Amino acid sequence: MIKRAAVLGSPVSHSLSPLIHNHAYSLLGFSGNYQAIEVKSGQLASYLEQELLKEICLVFR
Repeated sequence: MIKRAAVLGSPVSHSLSPLIHNHAYSLLGFSGNYQAIEVKSGQLASYLEQELLKEICLVFR
């Protein structure tokens, strides 16, 4: 099973997190995918509800 992780926010298109994390995953042989996901202010609750219904684990900092 591939694990998914993401940085959420707006704007996030400039984020280097996906590049850094996906490279580390590859080096470590970790089955995962890290994405930058554009979620505008005021849309976070509905986005999380939608994703949690898909049984995706989201981690926030």
